[in-house]
Amino acid sequence: MSASRGPARQPAILACLLLLTSGCAFVAPRFPQNVQASFARDDMHKLTTRTLELYYPVHLRATALRVAARMEGCVDQLRTDAWSKAERKRVLVYLTSADFNNAYVQSEFASTPQQMVLPQHMTLEQFNLLGLGETDIGDVACHESVHYVQMQQVGGIWNVLNKVTGGLFQPNIFTESWFLEGLATYYEGRLGKDTGRPHSPVWSGWWEGAVQARRGELNPGYLSPENRALEPFGGNYLSGMNFVEFLARSYGEERLWKLVDEQGSSLVPPIAVTLRFKRVYGKDIGSLFSEFEESLQKHLANRERPATQQVLVPEAGYFSRLAANPLDGSTALLSVGREQITHLTVRERDGRERFSRSLVQLLPGRRWVVASPSLVSGMTFSRDGQWLYLVSADVDSVGSYIGKLWRVDARTGDVVRLWDDLEGMGGDVTLDGKSYVFVEVRGDAANLVRLDLESGQRERLTDFKAHTALGTPVISPDGGRYVFPMAGAEGWDLVLREPDGSLRWLTRDGLFNYSPRWLDDDHLVFLREHEGRLQAHVMTVSTRRIARVTDAPLLVLDVAPVGGDAVVFLNRDGINFTVDRAPLAEALAELRAPLASPSGSVATASAPEPVTPAESPSAPASPSTDAQDGFVAFPGQPAAPTDAPAQAPS
Repeated sequence: MSASRGPARQPAILACLLLLTSGCAFVAPRFPQNVQASFARDDMHKLTTRTLELYYPVHLRATALRVAARMEGCVDQLRTDAWSKAERKRVLVYLTSADFNNAYVQSEFASTPQQMVLPQHMTLEQFNLLGLGETDIGDVACHESVHYVQMQQVGGIWNVLNKVTGGLFQPNIFTESWFLEGLATYYEGRLGKDTGRPHSPVWSGWWEGAVQARRGELNPGYLSPENRALEPFGGNYLSGMNFVEFLARSYGEERLWKLVDEQGSSLVPPIAVTLRFKRVYGKDIGSLFSEFEESLQKHLANRERPATQQVLVPEAGYFSRLAANPLDGSTALLSVGREQITHLTVRERDGRERFSRSLVQLLPGRRWVVASPSLVSGMTFSRDGQWLYLVSADVDSVGSYIGKLWRVDARTGDVVRLWDDLEGMGGDVTLDGKSYVFVEVRGDAANLVRLDLESGQRERLTDFKAHTALGTPVISPDGGRYVFPMAGAEGWDLVLREPDGSLRWLTRDGLFNYSPRWLDDDHLVFLREHEGRLQAHVMTVSTRRIARVTDAPLLVLDVAPVGGDAVVFLNRDGINFTVDRAPLAEALAELRAPLASPSGSVATASAPEPVTPAESPSAPASPSTDAQDGFVAFPGQPAAPTDAPAQAPS
């Protein structure tokens, strides 16, 4: 008799469980403290579109409209790619004025709705290096949209229960982190725009270094977010994206979404995830990863340093920043290792250590909370070499990021003064040492601002209105000109600001032209993509002719001149950096040679189409103004494309 009663009781038990679950609520905040504080502080408005429901501060309305326009296209494409074509709810988005340098999607769970939280901008240079400019929040939103659309793929019994209860949970949250982040990072650069990590030579150089260090013999542990070899980016992002890319290339993107659909319709989502891989791909995760390893080994390129590239510091941490004093050849290295905390080390030109200081502070009364090379930008020596300046991001009482300008005694390592409340990234100290020029980010516009170090007064040097991303500026030896990277439709290019405030494109090809440093009044050293890798280059500013300096195996960062005959730079070596040195003589000789250079390593920057050597400008003349974008053209330079952001006349 008891056996016959069991099935009859099951519907009643299930109904009771549903009632209990639907009545559950959690006493926990929906948002981090800094985001909550911004919502309480700001006057929030709502924007509804066909696919979005976006809440935003009223003073960020223009930013919200631009983000919504970009997201609409991304969400449409992702829902078209998804296996299930069932109609889904609008994407719920919150745009915050909090400076938290992050974005995330929170999945639906009991009393908490699915939601996306976006910042108004980023203020860490790390995002520039990864191909996501500090104001390109629409591109960041497209990455998060992949998560959102993936989580919405719910079918079977859980779809029914979610509709009945108003939302219990979404099964795709139980897919491993490497697939969640790998899928989003893979699509980051494939949603109507070549942007983000898939198109960043810094990202690819990091990955190539890890693969070479292991000679392609990775293991599934490299998919873990805790894998220390892939710090600071995490195996779930770096290995995950490359593994997902391999799956898409080998088996097609459709199977990625078929797997998402299988997971979203599973009866017991946390269990047997690998069996779902086998059902979709015909192989389990281990077998698929073995195929991935074989592919890596097959295409492994064993590149070595050229004989001219000299190692100065063999162990420079897994993430570092570098600056050099061109007068005496001393270098400043800010580095962190897997077994070492963050240190600032200054060395003489001959390699002798002047000092090495730990920057981690733990005791009450500390002047900063966090210290890491990944938070630093604009590290530079004063012209007399007495001081070292840098901007480092710190956190305030509610967890938001705030920029602080440091002045460090370059002889002892003492931090002698801090300036607070710099919303943006670092730059360069002026010739007289009385001001510091940095990138200020307000809303979705970045501009150069000069800070008077005594009075605290700020003077804006550019007037870009919206949706502009800039890199750290450098000041010419004569003190009157500024060069800075600027993101355009094609990628990063260099811009020259003249003493009268007019702007000129120095490059216009989007080949990740970044990190400029003045060598002398008419020459720059900077980073530029060559054959998919960032290498050091030198440019003659008056002619815009460019010659390559390095042929590093993987990746070059933070190139800086030492004297007039060499550069030092961070060289990626496996899963760490070294500090290396390369001569400038050959590259400078190529720039001085006739235009028809036999080596083929000399180029002429173009705007916007490639300029043949015969068309290269040879001497300055009276500038012509391009009314379309407010930039001044070099003599003989064709008009720049209309995607350049406009600024008001200075």
